Amino acid sequence: MPGLPIDPPAATQAKSKTGLLVSVRSMAELATIADLGVDVIDFKEPRLGPLAAADPAIWASAAESVSLEQELSAALGECDQAIGLASQVPARFNYAKAGPAGVESTERLAGYWRQLRQRLPESVELVAVAYADHDIANCPDPESIFATAEACGIKTWLLDTFGKAADQGVVHRIGPERFRSLRVMADQAGARWVLAGSIRINEAIGLASHRMMPDLYGVRGDVCDASRDGNVEAEKVSRWLELVRSFTHDHHHRDNRDCS
Repeated sequence: MPGLPIDPPAATQAKSKTGLLVSVRSMAELATIADLGVDVIDFKEPRLGPLAAADPAIWASAAESVSLEQELSAALGECDQAIGLASQVPARFNYAKAGPAGVESTERLAGYWRQLRQRLPESVELVAVAYADHDIANCPDPESIFATAEACGIKTWLLDTFGKAADQGVVHRIGPERFRSLRVMADQAGARWVLAGSIRINEAIGLASHRMMPDLYGVRGDVCDASRDGNVEAEKVSRWLELVRSFTHDHHHRDNRDCS
C-alpha cells in the first residue's frame, strides 16, 4: 500500500511467534482445553452477544483453579454492562475486553475506557476492541479506535466483528491491504494485535500466504462442534495450535518510542 512504512528505518526487526486465544463459556470447556497449551483462555457467553460476559462465578472458579502460567481473559460485554462488571474481574486475570458498540465518538470511547480502567484491578490489562463491521455496531472504525488506544496507552488491540454471520467474518470485512496497514499500525505503537471475528482456519492459512499474521488469533466458532453456540472440541483446538505454531511474523520494535 503506497506510503506504508513496512520496514520503518528507525526500527529493529525480530521474528515473533503467533499465538492462540480460545474463548470458552464454562468450566467444562475450560477443562477440555486446559492442557493443550493455548496461549490465552478467554471467557465469554457466545449465546448472548459477540463479547457477552460469562457468569462472574466462572471467572472466580477459573482464577482459583488454573495454573499461574496460563493467561486468562474476560469479556465484559458492551458499554454499561461492561462498566458494571469490571470490578468483579479477578486480579488473577491478565486481560479484560469490552465492546465499543454504541460508543459513537473516540472522545466518548476514551472516557469509557477510563471508567473501565478505574474499576478493573490494577493487574488486569484493558484490551481495546474494534469491530470490523463498525457500521452495524454504531462505533468508530478500527483505525480510529486503535489510534485512540495508542493515545490512551492501551497496548493490546483486538479486531473482532459485532455480527457473527458466517459470510460476514473479519476476512470478508477487511481486505489484505487494510490488514497490512493495521499490522503496521500495531507494530509502530508497540501493541499486541489480536485478530478474531468468525475467522476460519483456511482463512488464517490464506492470510499467512500473504505474510499477514497477528500476534494472536482469537477463535470460538471454528473450534466448536457445530456453531459458536456449540461446545469447544479439543481436536479442533489442537489443529489451530499446530497451525499457529508454524507461523512466524516480522515484528517491529521502534527505538526510543514514547509510550506515555
